[in-house]
Parts: sequence; C-alpha cells; structure tokens
Amino acid sequence: MSDTPPFLSTLPPGRGQRRLAAAIAFVIVAAFIAVAPFASVPLAQLSVFVPIYQSATAICDLITAVLLLGQFAVLRSKALLALASGYLFTAFIAVAYMLTFPGLFAPSGLLGAGPQTTKWLYMFWHAVFPVAIIAYARLGDAGLRAAKPRDNPGMAVALSVAATFATACVLTTLATGGGVLPALMKDEAYTPAMTGVVGFATMLTIVALAALWQRKPHSVLDLWILVGLCAWLFDIALSVVHNASRFDVGFYAGRVYGLLASSLVLIALLVENGALYARLATALQGQRRGRELAETDAHETRQRLAGIIDSAMDAIITLDERQRIILFNTTAESLFGCPQSEALGASLDRFIPERFRASHPEHIRRFGEGGVVSRRMATQRVVTGVRGTGEEFPIEASISQVRLNGHKYYTVIVRDVTERARSDEALRRSKEELYEMATVSATAREQEKSRIARELHDELAQALTALRMDVDWLRQRQASSEGPSTAKLAAMERMLDRSVAATRRIASDLRPLMLDDLGLVPAAQWLVENFRERHGVECRIAIDPPDLELSDPQATAVFRIMQESLANVARHAGAAHVEVALTCSDNQIRLRVHDDGHGFNPGKPRNPNSFGLVGLRERAHLVDGIIRIDSAPGRGTSVEVRIPLTGAAA
Repeated sequence: MSDTPPFLSTLPPGRGQRRLAAAIAFVIVAAFIAVAPFASVPLAQLSVFVPIYQSATAICDLITAVLLLGQFAVLRSKALLALASGYLFTAFIAVAYMLTFPGLFAPSGLLGAGPQTTKWLYMFWHAVFPVAIIAYARLGDAGLRAAKPRDNPGMAVALSVAATFATACVLTTLATGGGVLPALMKDEAYTPAMTGVVGFATMLTIVALAALWQRKPHSVLDLWILVGLCAWLFDIALSVVHNASRFDVGFYAGRVYGLLASSLVLIALLVENGALYARLATALQGQRRGRELAETDAHETRQRLAGIIDSAMDAIITLDERQRIILFNTTAESLFGCPQSEALGASLDRFIPERFRASHPEHIRRFGEGGVVSRRMATQRVVTGVRGTGEEFPIEASISQVRLNGHKYYTVIVRDVTERARSDEALRRSKEELYEMATVSATAREQEKSRIARELHDELAQALTALRMDVDWLRQRQASSEGPSTAKLAAMERMLDRSVAATRRIASDLRPLMLDDLGLVPAAQWLVENFRERHGVECRIAIDPPDLELSDPQATAVFRIMQESLANVARHAGAAHVEVALTCSDNQIRLRVHDDGHGFNPGKPRNPNSFGLVGLRERAHLVDGIIRIDSAPGRGTSVEVRIPLTGAAA
C-alpha cells in the first residue's frame, strides 16, 4: 500500500471522472464551433464586465495557487510548485490587466498604461501560463518525497511567490513602458508583431497540451488541466484571432472561456477537498467509535483482570519505579494482614524483614537493568516476608517487569509456604530418623550375621568335626571291616563331611570371617574365587592399591554391594565374563562390576518382588555413597559405586 497522501495530484482519475471531463471538453469544442462564426459581431459595451471577469479570474487563480501550494507543503513536489507559480502569475497579471484597462479607473488606465498595455499583458498572461504547465509536465514526480522534520516548505513557497510577483511586475513594467515593446495593433488592425506574438502564445499552449498528454499515468489534476488548456486555447482563438474589436461576441466569449479555464481546476480541487474532508470526517467518526469500543473493551478487560487478580490464590503486588505499591489484591491483604487502603502508595519495605531492606533495592535495580523479563526470587535461600503484626513467615516469590508509556513496573507474586516448610521439615526429620534406623538396623544385622557365622564356625562346625573324628575312631576299631555297621559308619562320615562343608558355606554367606580377621582385600578375592567356582563364570578382580585397607561401615558396604552385584549376575545376566575393579583415590572408594550378559532397561518399572537394585542403592546411601547403573538390552550391565572416605575409614 502506498504511503503517498491521497491528493488530486496523486490520485488516478476514475471512469466517471474521465467521462465527465470528456463531456465538458466536447461541450467546449461544440460551443467554440457554434460561436466562432459570430466572433466579430459587435455587442453592447458592459462597463462592469471587465472588472467582474478580471476579479473572478484573479480570485480563482489565487485560490487555486494557494491550494496547490498546500499540497506542495505535504508532497514536496517541484512540479506542483511550478504549477502553483503559474496560477499565481495569472492572478497577478489579471489584477494588472484590470488596473490598466482603459476607462475603468482612468481614461487610459492606471500605472501609466498606454494604448498597447492591455494587449501585451494579455499576451504575457497567455504565454507564461503554458510555460508553467510545460514545467509541471516535465518535472513530473521529480522531488516527490516524504516530508522530513527538518524540511521547511515555507521558504520554498516564499521564494516562489516573490519570484512570481517580481516576474509579473517586470512584465507589467515592460507593458506600460511606452515604446519599449512594439505595437500590436494600429488603427484597429493587427500588426505583424501581433500575429507573431499570438502565434507564439498559441504554439506554447499546444506544446503544453502535448507535454501534459504524454505524461503517464495521468492524475485527476492532469485530467482537469488538460480540459482547462482546451478552454485556454479557445480563449485565445476567440479573443484575439476571430474577434474584430473589444466588446464583440469574440471578446465576451473568449473571456468566458478564460474564466472556465481558470475555474475548472479550482472546482476540481474544491470538490476533491470536500470529498477528502468527508472521508476524514467519516474516518474520525469511525476512529471515535473505535476508540469508544476500545475503551469499553479495555474497561471490561480491566474488570475481568481485576476479578482474576482478586480471586487469585496468590498475593499479587505491583510496584512502580520508586517501589511504591500501586496494586495490592485481596489475597495480599489476608496474607500480610494489611488493608489495601494502607498498602497502596506505601513502600514494599513494609513487608520485607528489616535485615534485608538495605539490599533489596539493589536487587530490584539489577533485575530491572537485566534482560530477564521474569524470574523466581532468591532461589538459593528461603525468602521471608513480614505480616502486619511483625511476624515473619516463609514465602515463595517470583518477579516480572514491564515497561508501559516510558515507565517501568514490577509485579511480585507471593505464596505463603509456611505449611509446606513445616511439611518439608517434618519430612526431613522423618528421613533422618529412617536413615538412622536403617543404619542401626544394618549395623545390627551385620553384627547378628557375624555372631551367627562365628557360632556356626566356632561351635557347630567344630562340634561336627569332633563327631566325625569319633565316628572315624569307631570305624577303625570294628572287628571286621565288613558288615552293616561298617557301611553305616562310612555313610555317617560322608554325611558329617557334607554337614561341615555346608556349615562353613552358610557361615561364609552370612559374613566371611576373613572380612573381620584379614580385611576387605582378601575377602573380596575370596568372593570372586568362590563365584567363579560356584557358577563357572570367568571372573577377574583388580584392586588398586593392592594393600587397600578399609574399616566399617565402608568395608562392609563395599563387600555387600560386590556380593549382591555378583549374585545378580549369577541369577539374571547369563554372562560369560565379569570384571571387578576396586580402587581408592581422592578420598573415595570406587567399585565397578561389569558383565557382558543380557543387560536390561533401567528405565523399565521393576518387578514387584525384585529388590536387588533397591538393596544396592540403600547400601550405598547408608555410607553417603552414590551408585550408577548403566545397562541396555544386549550390552551387558555395569554397576559403579563411589563412597566417600572419612579419616577413620581410610
């Protein structure tokens, strides 16, 4: 869509305007054809005709020039300035013609007029105006541009008016100079000079018509200037070529054509201005109606927004740049125990603990200068608010900023988290108690396993060994090495051997005594060797440093995690190789158990009765360790545990 203002000089003519212009041109031509044969017929002299005609022409041209200069002030078009200067010149010359016309104000006219003055003024008048039309056509849209704030069209208008007035004065002086210019008429007959001057003026008019016709596309202004030039051409023909003397048919008809040429563009400009004003009034009315609708919508929106804000479950507070409260909803009233009437206009410091008031403005300033539109306040600590009673309470707050009409506003949304803080504290204490209970339970369980394992090893296993020795003694003292009793004793010996082995295996499964007697490294090596012998899976262990020593509870946790990891491999992995790595560095113990088995999806929900991985995580958690399980179907499983070491455990 073009940004050029809709003026007569920029709008293209419509079909109706073209038809109207063609009809008027046709009437002008037809009237000329009808009047031309009678141009030399003398008529009565009307003394008031010339002043009325010249005054009307001057006024029409002057108004037209003013309207065109107004369009120039907006469009900055040099073509319009040239055209306005042409109409302004005709207005000045029309006044000079009227002042010098013989018999109006003086017998021979004013300004020192002579018998040839009005004739030369008429020729100047009808020669200079076509030159202005030619300049308008040739300049076209040259200089047409959007107005800039620094541009001063008044200076261009003033210079144009001064130059046009000076030109009119110079030509009037030449016409009244007496003897300076050759005579155009002698004894009521045209001189050769008259024939040349009329031909020159006619030629200029025809050139102006051709130049304007070639200017494409035509504007509405171009269209009516073309029609006016047709009337202008017939004015010359009737007033100078076909008439015989003053006050004949040609004299009067030519002046009518001249007035028509002057008024056509003016009428078009006035009609178009009227249409523009009508459209402007319609647009203003529509704008006013739209503004009223917008204000109604805005009022309804404000009402809905106010309802939403007041019904919000969180406190909403809006501040200006000075951190003065300008919005304080109903929830904020009940949350802080302060009426809205007291809060509005007050500083936000009223609801901030005194120990934070000094630093709070700086926090807001940094937030306002940053590029973040909204954020949560004080994520690293608990935010505290102050009720009207002076009671402090924990809150959760977020802040946002917006700039409206050059002013910045901050909105804080506050939520009372007192109950949540109490729940979090109760949950934290409960977790600590559960952790302590789990730690005590695990310690007691390990102690009980150690006690049972030692009793099995020291008492039951030894008692079975002694019983086996007694059975062997009885078998050796049998009179005969054959017989039922001998076979029975041999069977008893084998059963006792199996019982001793089972007792020792059960004791080792409960808690290998070497973990308490020899330490973690021998116990881990025994565990790997025992896994290899039991399940037939190749299993290797690497320990760094080889003389690693750990005390409880870390040693027990590492051993149990290794034991349960190998048990999971045996039960579920279907692996052919297992790698165990136990290292100690940077004040932490690192255990990694990797197998090449089936693998599984760690994100898949566990089976209801499967607690293997849960047990691993719980054991790591009891010693402040972290566990990471990396597995995928067909890619094996890797269990990695990192346990921090304290001075006593290292």
